[in-house]
Amino acid sequence: MKMHTPLLEDKLRQGFAHAVLVLDGDAIFSIPGVGLLAQNTKAWRARAAYEPATEPVERDGLLKQWSLGRRRGLEVLVPYGLSLGCLKEIVFLNPEHRDILAQYISIAHPEKNWTLVLDSGTDRYDAAVVNTELTKYLEACIELGSAPLPPHIPFD
Repeated sequence: MKMHTPLLEDKLRQGFAHAVLVLDGDAIFSIPGVGLLAQNTKAWRARAAYEPATEPVERDGLLKQWSLGRRRGLEVLVPYGLSLGCLKEIVFLNPEHRDILAQYISIAHPEKNWTLVLDSGTDRYDAAVVNTELTKYLEACIELGSAPLPPHIPFD
């Protein structure tokens, strides 16, 4: 629900490659069964916290509270997964990853018209600890014009 979280900042400091997928909220909330949890899953303290708000009025109330700063950790739950059809833009935190992925998308998926943006706060990304395996993999994808099985990339 917001781009820069403490978790993202920690991953960037460790050199884990990240991009932020910006999705169409209206499209997501029109999917049957989509719900909001009133708290981030790490904050569950009571059984009631496991029950998502799936009714539009309930969801709107939680979103209003969040927009006013009264809720910090809302979580959007999408049953069965989410297609990239709701994707509006991809925000990159590293210019090299943006440039390489832009090349790959233009070759392998020319029909996609996603906006690729470089975040203004790219100074958060420590270039000294960037994992070069991702760059090598993306370069291989460009060369092949398709995405083979990814290499073993550390994931936390």
